[in-house]
Amino acid sequence: MRLSLAVLIFYAHTKFALGAFDTAGLFQETPMAPGTTAPLPVALPLLSEIKARLYVLAVPMFFALSGFLVTGSALRLGSVTRFLQFRVLRILPALLVEISLSALLLGLLFSTFSLREYLSSPMFWRYFGNVVGLNWFWLPGVFSQNPSALINVNLWTLPAELDCYLIMAVLMGTRIVRHRNLFLAGFCSATLVLIVASLGTGYGVRPSVWSIPAIVYCFFTGVVFFQWREKIPLNRAWLLISVLMVILTFRTARFCFLVPIPLTYIVVYLGCSARLAMPFMKGRDYSYGIYLYGFPITQAVVATDPGVDRWALFPVALAVTLLFAALSWHWIEKPFLRLKR
Repeated sequence: MRLSLAVLIFYAHTKFALGAFDTAGLFQETPMAPGTTAPLPVALPLLSEIKARLYVLAVPMFFALSGFLVTGSALRLGSVTRFLQFRVLRILPALLVEISLSALLLGLLFSTFSLREYLSSPMFWRYFGNVVGLNWFWLPGVFSQNPSALINVNLWTLPAELDCYLIMAVLMGTRIVRHRNLFLAGFCSATLVLIVASLGTGYGVRPSVWSIPAIVYCFFTGVVFFQWREKIPLNRAWLLISVLMVILTFRTARFCFLVPIPLTYIVVYLGCSARLAMPFMKGRDYSYGIYLYGFPITQAVVATDPGVDRWALFPVALAVTLLFAALSWHWIEKPFLRLKR
């Protein structure tokens, strides 16, 4: 499931790298390019509003799945310190390597700046802030001729992921996460408040991009589903109802806190389906590597061949990305995960 969502996001980002995004305001609430007042899109560029929102659903699905899986780990461990140590081992080493490679290798290869100008630029040093969730998407003179100069758009979700882990640590420390009735009561109360706030004041609402509060909420929707997993029926009738509910709500930005519950049901249903199993991937999780390397590699291909079209870009960039993802898993992620012992 993680691999499928990673590839879906990767595919959408190939369009983004080619500049195939809506200029009619679809991304009007996005970060500004350095030194300009023009907004840069950090969402999935798509040919129509409907397709855009369908692709954008991959991010909240990812967070719902993460909440479901991380809760199992949190309940097994019990220790807040051990939980945070394990999260650091899973996230930080591969992230640090990818950011370093982007800044020190990719940047030097594709920057229009001289070596001295490049290394002395504040933009270069600021890029390393991504390691701790301080988002910065540019390197000096890198990809300046591409439709977008962003280095790695995927890193925009890092602050939300860190928020999820820190909140989970608090819930573990207070033992609230172990009392599912209490947690469910708090979740339902928070859901009601968030729905009223989003409909009434626009809190957490973005025109097409999922906001940080909305995807954090998706994570904790996954937490609830794990807590009550033996009580939730997995059948096609509920799947159909969930799909219909998502269709009815996901096109309206102010319904961002109504979508996650049926969307999480779809994720859990698909994730528990034996028909979708990939035995050849057992013991391998390349999804994080695809998340880390997909966009920088796609940007590099576009910079190397500005005339490339989407149908050539997708397979070429995906092949290189899978290679880097495999190397990341076997050389970095898996060895550090062994330290859990």
